[in-house]
Amino acid sequence: MKRIYFAGKVDKNGWRDKALGHRSMSRGEFCHCNIFIYAGPFAVGCDHGCFHRNARHGSLEACCTGFIGDEQVGPETMPPHKVVERCLDQVKSSDLVVAYVDRDDCPGTMLELGFAIALKKPILLFHENPVAVDLDSMSYPAARTKDELWFVKHAPGLECHRGPVNMDRLLIALRGLK
Repeated sequence: MKRIYFAGKVDKNGWRDKALGHRSMSRGEFCHCNIFIYAGPFAVGCDHGCFHRNARHGSLEACCTGFIGDEQVGPETMPPHKVVERCLDQVKSSDLVVAYVDRDDCPGTMLELGFAIALKKPILLFHENPVAVDLDSMSYPAARTKDELWFVKHAPGLECHRGPVNMDRLLIALRGLK
């Protein structure tokens, strides 16, 4: 069974919850329909809302504590460098990465994708086309394509799918992987 890391912007009740079910990020590693294993990222309880604010990406300033596996996490227990380390370790231990990009303010997602590319992991990139960008500030060739993801989309090992992630589209894409 494939271990999948789900990269993309983290929001309370965001795209992962819509595609995989409510609270998917706070359940720890789990098997989904005997098809794949959710291998990250993970967040503590309370729907991740209070644990993801002030550009902290799940680090510090939480209003609650929770467990990821056997490890307790919460206020003052997850400094930023540990969040990055944990996410990159989860990418490293996955068989493939599924990413959803619907806007251009996702530097963490781009780091995870670059890391996965360096590790030669297969990547399924679901995206809105074009990703929202400020065309006045862009230069050739991105301005001509009107798509900020033009560079990422041409990375080796990356397969693109236009539109949001849902379970049906994900299962079809997984069946098409080599």
